[in-house]
Amino acid sequence: MKVNYCDLCGKIMKINEKYVLYIAEPNDIEYENTEDYLRYLKRVESGVKEVCPSCKHIFDKIFEYRLQGLSKMTVELEHLFKLPTIKSTKERKNKGKKK
Repeated sequence: MKVNYCDLCGKIMKINEKYVLYIAEPNDIEYENTEDYLRYLKRVESGVKEVCPSCKHIFDKIFEYRLQGLSKMTVELEHLFKLPTIKSTKERKNKGKKK
């Protein structure tokens, strides 16, 4: 009988309750031939992790919180871009003299 363990926490996993994570670094390489692409796929396949539902839930929460943080930053940046520009010190001094 084969027993599967979670690669992250080490819990015993049931047969139908496992998730597979493929982990690869982002790259902008365009593969010219199929051999390069197959070599890349083999490298990705060697980094495969089988995880239990609780570990997958943790990964889901990490990405959910990351997206929430990015959306908060986007709202703050939009607010900053809507602010009026600050006049230079020369313009502020000249405006004071004209009055």
